[in-house]
Amino acid sequence: MGGVSYIEVADLSVAYPDPSAANRHLLAIDRLSLSIPKGAFISIVGPNGCGKTTLLLCLAGILKPTSGNVRIAGVAPGKTTCGYVFQNYRESLYPWLTVLDNIALPLWLDGFARAKARQAATELMATLNIELPVDRFPYTLSGGQQQLAALLRAVIHKPAVLLLDEPLGSLDVPSRADLCDAVQRIWQAIGATTVLVTHDLDEAIQVADTVVAFTPRPARVADTVEVPLPRPRSRDILHDPQVVVWRDRVHRAMTGGRDS
Repeated sequence: MGGVSYIEVADLSVAYPDPSAANRHLLAIDRLSLSIPKGAFISIVGPNGCGKTTLLLCLAGILKPTSGNVRIAGVAPGKTTCGYVFQNYRESLYPWLTVLDNIALPLWLDGFARAKARQAATELMATLNIELPVDRFPYTLSGGQQQLAALLRAVIHKPAVLLLDEPLGSLDVPSRADLCDAVQRIWQAIGATTVLVTHDLDEAIQVADTVVAFTPRPARVADTVEVPLPRPRSRDILHDPQVVVWRDRVHRAMTGGRDS
């Protein structure tokens, strides 16, 4: 990944207590180093349980590393604005608030008047050309609409860093395609340094500047693949012969060279 580093992960290790044995720990991440330029969009792929979400939690400042460190713009996580979209969109939205109030909530909590926060949410959707039934409650929406609302809420305050933890994983194919397009529009509009965790190699290649493949747990960087494709990118790019080569390379890296 070229460019001046904005997110710097240096010799990072994270261990969790082993529930099956006292005084033992499970190593989730092992001496991982990663450098991400400002404004970049990277995708992280790897086997289940390899430490991808653990890394996001460290980047967000939610989880303290066992050793090593993380710096964002030269300071510890939590010192810069961060948007985080969790896997479970149904539980991340407040069911007693309308869609518009869910999106506006971060500004509201920051001291904005409710009307001003709602206006900002409306303007954000207009800027991104995104339509949602804003006066309804989240539980009445489709999964794709709920996750889109969660994405908008994460970027309403124009964060410097955007962390996406498998935001499309529970959606059907048409919803995934629509939201994949929306994620790219949002990233281009706000310019946040973005890290996406996904199991979908096509999704990883379509949206990212760089795809980072992790080894099985404990996570280490197995390979890094640059994706120098023009934007905007539709799913049509996935038929490009070069994309097929990249997909195979990433797959082999994250599976240790196995074909399946």
